[in-house]
Amino acid sequence: MTGAAEQRAGYAALMSAWPVPDGIRTTEVDLGGLRALLIEPAGESRPGSVLFFHGGGYVAGSPETELFLTAHLVTRTGFRACSPDYRLAPEHPFPAASRTV
Repeated sequence: MTGAAEQRAGYAALMSAWPVPDGIRTTEVDLGGLRALLIEPAGESRPGSVLFFHGGGYVAGSPETELFLTAHLVTRTGFRACSPDYRLAPEHPFPAASRTV
């Protein structure tokens, strides 16, 4: 592997070391034409939502690689969160991440 594929694999391996807290449920949803992950408290959520854009410098990452962080936001605030899986470079150069598929 080289380039973006190697960066993505390394980023995923690094992020998988962080534990995802219990007390959440996840659902894959459509968010304006983009695949997204909806993360909710296992019980009732408080009114309001968090829109979470994963890290990775627009080259790596996904809603799943940073689920530990989004899940902590959900369990600590009681809000639900939605994390879109936007397009990544170099396959999709700037400003492709901000456009729907």
